[in-house]
Amino acid sequence: MFLLLVVAAVLILPATAFARSRRIVPFKSVAGVPLKLTPAQVRHRLGRPSHVVRVSGRVAEYDYHRLDLSVQFDTDHHPDRADFVGVAEGAFTRSIPYRTVHGIHIGSTRRAVRRAFGRRCHWNLGDCSMWRGHPGAIGSTSFNLTFFRGKVVEMDIQYVFKDF
Repeated sequence: MFLLLVVAAVLILPATAFARSRRIVPFKSVAGVPLKLTPAQVRHRLGRPSHVVRVSGRVAEYDYHRLDLSVQFDTDHHPDRADFVGVAEGAFTRSIPYRTVHGIHIGSTRRAVRRAFGRRCHWNLGDCSMWRGHPGAIGSTSFNLTFFRGKVVEMDIQYVFKDF
């Protein structure tokens, strides 16, 4: 009996970790990657990126094609911290079920987003943005959903380190 429980735990834990890593938590994390991580911390969590963008020798962006995931870094301040984490429609998002706790995912309709988030969505040019803090102010965080032909094609979170 004990052996059966151990085997069940070994099989269930990886599945739980996999499910948690595909979760989008508005304002906090995408695929288990929270805002404000350094490039080294992101690389430790997700492994080697498919593509790296550098600005003046500093890491500005990691792209993970197999995950349809992008992480961008604030290169104006040291240490460089993640200020954008997002997933976009691509070859893999059809098989990787990134979802919010409300069930919103790549491919969700505007109607589903309105039902899930109601008046919290600020609609601009057909896209939905929600803010924690004053929009654009230092320390504010946003959760954004981009639409194309009435369906979600990108979901991201952003953090403002500096005023523009």
